[in-house]
Amino acid sequence: MEESMTEDRIAALAERFRRLGCAEPDSLARTQIEEDTPELARFVFLQELWRLVIRNGDLYGLNYFAGPNDDGRGGALRRIKECGVDLKDLFTVIQEAQINVIRDLAGVLDGLNNLGRELEDVSWGLYELDSDLKPTRPIDSLHESIDDEDVQLPRHRSSNQRPWP
Repeated sequence: MEESMTEDRIAALAERFRRLGCAEPDSLARTQIEEDTPELARFVFLQELWRLVIRNGDLYGLNYFAGPNDDGRGGALRRIKECGVDLKDLFTVIQEAQINVIRDLAGVLDGLNNLGRELEDVSWGLYELDSDLKPTRPIDSLHESIDDEDVQLPRHRSSNQRPWP
């Protein structure tokens, strides 16, 4: 009886992963249930980080990063265009910078930074919360999963994706 309840929980959780676009929903659901790890929370958090990155080919989205209109004629973005910079190149630079920030953020949250002896008593973490908003399980190893293709939204996937450093 208990085994069938566990399999039902795994199947229900796998379906949630599937709806989120996970390539290996059964595996992650089984890991979460059997090993008591917050796989769904990790998956959703990483997808949310990827939502912050400008979409592939969204040249209109560059306007969001145009900077101040300090000259009343379009500001920094206008000046870049006037220099003959291809907007696709600018887009690539902005997107890569954003991707590097989310990779670095994953590493910082995982504690992969070296604060030195002066701050060795300082630490932090990302935790799953219960219904009372109290921390339960740590959401760790983000840096290991940040480049998994299924946490990246389809708009960010590319064939030349580099692994996290």
